[in-house]
Amino acid sequence: MPRNRIDKPSEGNFDSIFSYRAETIRSRFFTEIRDNKKIVVTKCPNCGMVGVPARSTCVKCFAGLKEFVEIGNTSTVTTYSVINTFREFYPLKPRFIFGMIHLDGADNGWVHMIGDVNPKDMKIGKVAKVKFIKIL
Repeated sequence: MPRNRIDKPSEGNFDSIFSYRAETIRSRFFTEIRDNKKIVVTKCPNCGMVGVPARSTCVKCFAGLKEFVEIGNTSTVTTYSVINTFREFYPLKPRFIFGMIHLDGADNGWVHMIGDVNPKDMKIGKVAKVKFIKIL
């Protein structure tokens, strides 16, 4: 049986291809960044995992999460990709870098934009400091 095909994925009633409900826990994560320029995440009471971004359920042991902790504002780049091609859903115009960063105090990595660095100077293992900027 043939599959339904979407010729133009940008057509439709979407706010963004990255839309989802933040709910209470994730909302606090984003609100703390926006209002206080702090990274506040959840810590699991069962296994101790500190996950970025904040979640309501632990990804390791599935325990419910309610305890918030503030983590550091430095990180280590674990992998990255230089973006050279424009896409309408990117928050910046190319040339910029998306990277997996491991924030100090967290047990997992987080994909985010990396700025203020020449792509030729980017290296895995590079230490980066979080800089809060308004992009939209």
